[in-house]
Amino acid sequence: MIRRESPRTEGESMVAPGTVDEYMAALPDDRRAVLEELRQTIRAAAPEAKETIAYQMPAFTSHGRFLVSFAAYRLHYSLFPASGAVLDALDDEELARRTAAHQVTFTDLDAGGYEGGYLDGKYISREFLAEVVERGSEPTRWAFADAIVVFSHAPDIEELVRSAGAYPEVEHGEKLRNFLGHARLMTWFHSEAAKRDDRYLAAYASSRLALYTGRAILAHNRMLYPFHKWFTTMLERAPLRPPDLLEQIRALLDEPTAARAEALAAAVSDVVGIHLTVEEAASRFTEQTEWSWRHGRPPLDES
Repeated sequence: MIRRESPRTEGESMVAPGTVDEYMAALPDDRRAVLEELRQTIRAAAPEAKETIAYQMPAFTSHGRFLVSFAAYRLHYSLFPASGAVLDALDDEELARRTAAHQVTFTDLDAGGYEGGYLDGKYISREFLAEVVERGSEPTRWAFADAIVVFSHAPDIEELVRSAGAYPEVEHGEKLRNFLGHARLMTWFHSEAAKRDDRYLAAYASSRLALYTGRAILAHNRMLYPFHKWFTTMLERAPLRPPDLLEQIRALLDEPTAARAEALAAAVSDVVGIHLTVEEAASRFTEQTEWSWRHGRPPLDES
């Protein structure tokens, strides 16, 4: 069973609690009420279980074995049971069955305990983790970057999770130039959109330019790309970036002009210290996006 904590806002981290009561006391009233109800439910279902703290979370053990743990985060709650049914889902054969049936995720829209809250997750296996280590995309790797193995019978799972969440250093130089090359091409798309008064092309070029310049900054900082949901959150945390990067991106999306596009691309290239020729940029776009099917890899957007 593996958990991955969603990004928190600064100041939300808690001092490591010594007891479950200390953990609960540090929570805001609304979140404490939700977890207290869950705590009492577990006590009723397993009266012999003993409370403890595991990985800085409230947990229950029964007859010396881990039973369940739970935690509250800024945007959600997490429950980590160690039942046979959940652990069986991590078996390679079971994952293959669920994949064939399109049942690799689970969602509970009522589990959050507050408006808009929810619980979701994915079923994985040891083989899946090994594949992530070998060739996983950055969004997949990011899901394991701060993961904690709460319970496992397999002795190598913790090392696989650690390796899965590591930045792929071997790809660093090429990816950085690919992102900058794609960004350069998007500025050209902007000029073409202006000639034709093509709103679609301007909007497309703006969103992709935001993506490629942002990914160049993440790569420059050796930070994994988390996919779109947490993209700007991670950009805000990048120490090496143009000081007004987020403002430039927002301005471009609000008003997609060629001048704004050129300014954003230039600012990022200056920080990274790499300036590509038009010829190299066009070639990289062709190879990594238009011809991505030739080498069986996903387009750069999804890598």
